[in-house]
Amino acid sequence: MRRIEHILRCICFVALFAMGAGALAQPVVTKDGNGFATSVKNPYDYAITIKLFFDDGTQRSVDLQPGETYDNIGQNCKSMTCNCQDWSKGTIYRRAATAQSVTHDNVKREDNGSTQETSKTDADEGSRVEPKSVREAPKKSEELPPLITETNIETVPVEYVGWRNKPTIMHDFEDFLERTSYYSLEKIQQERQDIDESINNLQNGIADSKKYIEALRLVKATMASNLDGNRENKDKFIDDFLGQYTNSDSDKTSLREEMSAQLDERLAQHEENLRVLDETLTAWEASQGKTNWPLIALIAGLVTAGIGLVFWYAKAKKKNAKRVKNRSNAYQGVSAQEASSAIVVRRKTTSILKKQSLENVVDNPAYMKIDCAEFCQQSAVRRIYIKNTCIKDIYNMYAEDLRNPENPKEDGCMVLGRWVHDKENDEYYVSLEDVVMPGDDAVFAEQELNFGGKIKLKVSERLRKLRRETDLQYDMTCWVHSHPGLKVFFSNQDTSVHMQLRHPTHPRFLTALVVDILTPQQELGIFTFKPDGTINSHNDMLRTYSLEEFYKWAIESERNTFKREDHYNTLALARQHGDDCNGVHLSNGAIIDMSQIVVERSSGNAGIVHGFIQREGKCAEIAVTKICQEESVPDSEPVGCFIIAQYCSIPTVRRAIEPYIGKIRFALVYSAADGMVTTIPILNNELVTDESYYGEQTLEDLKIWTRRRR
Repeated sequence: MRRIEHILRCICFVALFAMGAGALAQPVVTKDGNGFATSVKNPYDYAITIKLFFDDGTQRSVDLQPGETYDNIGQNCKSMTCNCQDWSKGTIYRRAATAQSVTHDNVKREDNGSTQETSKTDADEGSRVEPKSVREAPKKSEELPPLITETNIETVPVEYVGWRNKPTIMHDFEDFLERTSYYSLEKIQQERQDIDESINNLQNGIADSKKYIEALRLVKATMASNLDGNRENKDKFIDDFLGQYTNSDSDKTSLREEMSAQLDERLAQHEENLRVLDETLTAWEASQGKTNWPLIALIAGLVTAGIGLVFWYAKAKKKNAKRVKNRSNAYQGVSAQEASSAIVVRRKTTSILKKQSLENVVDNPAYMKIDCAEFCQQSAVRRIYIKNTCIKDIYNMYAEDLRNPENPKEDGCMVLGRWVHDKENDEYYVSLEDVVMPGDDAVFAEQELNFGGKIKLKVSERLRKLRRETDLQYDMTCWVHSHPGLKVFFSNQDTSVHMQLRHPTHPRFLTALVVDILTPQQELGIFTFKPDGTINSHNDMLRTYSLEEFYKWAIESERNTFKREDHYNTLALARQHGDDCNGVHLSNGAIIDMSQIVVERSSGNAGIVHGFIQREGKCAEIAVTKICQEESVPDSEPVGCFIIAQYCSIPTVRRAIEPYIGKIRFALVYSAADGMVTTIPILNNELVTDESYYGEQTLEDLKIWTRRRR
């Protein structure tokens, strides 16, 4: 009977473990003495995603590989969630109220820089603080989510402005959108934050689920109504805005297209917010009426097995003790196996495969087209498209190694892009677009390359951003490394890395670039999978390429594909223009460089403006790519000077640019007194003094433009 009792106890333990196993395992959160989270570790044998929520309303997603620890959390993190197959409750950490009070009220700085915790008296607090054990549990919120619940169809107030040039009208239109309550980017972002907060409250049990669901249904209906109404009203909205101006019909036609594209982009963001809310409601409602049949079946099976085991033991006890023991062990082994298979829960994913397309790549002059038949006889990849900026990034990555040829080190990176599978011919078309550099844990030495573990997080984060911004399916399509002084070939170790990096369902589109940077033209080889799944080797190569030639093509291609809409023309509002400096077009990066220099420098010649000149007939359009202290920068030439002064004084500017006359075409002058950036052309090697040629914008307006472009 003792043996029967022991067996029954084992069965009960397995049943209880099956019901409670989901609550035992969770990501490990480490806290400091004040109750703040300092790190979180992935205890599972698969990758998970941790979502962090901060006091300022921002969020951050972190991918953790098995056994990996993330320790860059910060004290302003108020909660963390994790939804995975072994932890279904969502929240894994919520900062205690006591921890927050220690941060803001109970900690003071001593003169020596150390921290000392101080206690508050009853007079300071007004009443004694009760111990945590006797405080009331947080009440569920019964208030409506802080979301829009009123109809909002935007209209344009009737005003008559007169004639304006097209850049001014577009600038006015963007400013007007930011003042509306529906198209404002700030309002759209706030709407998304409110939705995320409401979803978090619902999932973590902070909100009364029934009332929250009813409120969110109302919000969803209102958002859908507003989206449909503003979409139908879009053309009228644009016509009403353009009605304020007396420009020609041709001007208004081109403006209408640009305005329509801007509105479509912002409507798409509203639609994405609505989709997130709709998916959450659908998933929540489905989960409420769901019966856990696998668990019920498991418990019923265990109980039945227990009863059968009792009768079996009573009958078998008359037989040989050894046979009884062997048969009992065998029966228990079968039961354990059935139990293990019954409690498996498959992880569901909400990720949606984006559109697989290369439509904007195939005939795009910014991409170099390479047919794989040029360099090998058999390839699962039919054609490769390499973006000019990708080639430049790879070339610049090896620039430092070229400066030290006596001690060369292997170097490498990952490349993200897109791919399309031609099912009829079983061939792939692949693009190489965005370079991801390794993290600070990478090891580069002579004949040794270790990418480290941090590059995985950088690749994952960049892929999410590209997919979200383009609504296209991006993946890692290539990896690059060097063989300095060893010639171009694919080693056994390279083959091993290539097999590890391949796509799980479409492994054969992955490509690899190998560069020998110590050859005169930086010899480059391309390696791909064959149709049978093996990898092309050095013996299969029909030819190699030159990274130097690739780079020259990229520079020329970038200049030929210069787009005005991707730059800010600081001379757009000037009343007169000179042929040698018709326009100065600042890139996002140049404006960011300017902002950083203004913070770091006080006055004088603060930097050299680099870029290239694009000729349109007799007029020179100057594209600015970078502003820095160096007089020589790869990919560009000096085109101007950046000067910081209290006021824009012509004698001060003349003295600052005197060493560069004959080399530059304009001066950018930042006035510290009013924050104004003035563009002054240089015509016939003379600084123009006629202010009708000048362009003026505040630095703050330029920074706002960069944020909108991003």
